[in-house]
Amino acid sequence: MTRDAVTPMPRIIAIANQKGGVGKTTTTINLGAALAERKRRVLLVDLDPQASLSIALKVDVVQLEHTVYDLLRDNKTPVHLSDVIVETSIPDVRLIPSNIDLSNAEIELLHEYRRESLLKDALERTPADLPYDYILLDCPPSLGILTVNALTAADHVLVPLQTDYLALRGAELLFATLQKIRRKLNPDLPVTVVLTMMYARTRHGEEVEATVREKFGKAVHRAVIPASVRAKEAPIEGRSILTYDSKSPVSKAYRDLAQEIDNGKK
Repeated sequence: MTRDAVTPMPRIIAIANQKGGVGKTTTTINLGAALAERKRRVLLVDLDPQASLSIALKVDVVQLEHTVYDLLRDNKTPVHLSDVIVETSIPDVRLIPSNIDLSNAEIELLHEYRRESLLKDALERTPADLPYDYILLDCPPSLGILTVNALTAADHVLVPLQTDYLALRGAELLFATLQKIRRKLNPDLPVTVVLTMMYARTRHGEEVEATVREKFGKAVHRAVIPASVRAKEAPIEGRSILTYDSKSPVSKAYRDLAQEIDNGKK
């Protein structure tokens, strides 16, 4: 994909962690909404066969004609991005959806040529279909071929990390994978960490936060996403927390995170 004066390159951010339940999909939705509030055009990509992102945005995943799976397949007639992108209820935020068909990809793609770069190649085929400022890739809870495709296509990785010692230890495997991606596929890939509080702030959580900031230094965002029942309720309505409970601490945290990212500080 080439950068020019008419169609600048969108910034592609993979939101990744092989552990489930750490806030990847929640972060994808709410960071996307917060960037859109800043007048940025945002495209979300659902790379999880469970389709949590698509379902949270009220997409009928059963009736979809095309999904991200079609972009990754080696078809004789490649599907265009414009055929796959759907509207969402969030202004200026669109989606490349997923459904259970994507579960076939883990097996099928293993034998494809340039299998690690299929998503990157799909995004580069038709740059005119990407009039976006940001593309956020919601990765599955694994380190399989779908996550590797996201890490190869991305120019930034955002790791949601719970303030829990077990989550911190599990992240070491992800960072080892990221080192391999850098060596073999994407040498300039920066990584940052956003801390997600799944529970109310505790001494244990504060100790883990201090450990993470000491371990990763400036790679850790200042914004910390607090625990929020309201944030879990928002997807039921197909909304982001920013409109569901605009003045909540979690809304402020996502706005702060979007500001950090948009200002290029991370």
